Amino acid sequence: KEISANEKQYWESISKKDKEDYEKKLGEFEGPLHVRTDKVKKKDLGAPKRSPPAFFLFTKVKGPQLKELNPKAPHGQIVKECGKFWRDMSDLEKAPYREEEQQLRAQYHEDMKKWKEAKKKEEKEAQEKLEEERKK
Repeated sequence: KEISANEKQYWESISKKDKEDYEKKLGEFEGPLHVRTDKVKKKDLGAPKRSPPAFFLFTKVKGPQLKELNPKAPHGQIVKECGKFWRDMSDLEKAPYREEEQQLRAQYHEDMKKWKEAKKKEEKEAQEKLEEERKK
């Protein structure tokens, strides 16, 4: 779309003013210019993995079947096709995948609870050991 010279000049002047305002505020800003990432809590590698959603479980079954039909299709296209199948499925057809999802989710919560208890116990033992060493 073409604009007239007057319109172009108008928008360029607004852009120039906005840029000047931005640079002025940037000069006055005293805080950090980026978000600190060192305070982000990192996932413990020993923690249990989360349970996959029902669609992922469906894709795990249907994906290889679609790949056999079209071996040269990229992974993204296979997943899109799985998505189409998933949307077209009835709730009755989705039920086995949702049930498996619920079972895996319950197992995950159980594993996570055990893992947290073990982690607390481990931390408590480490703290007691540290206190013993300080007493010596």
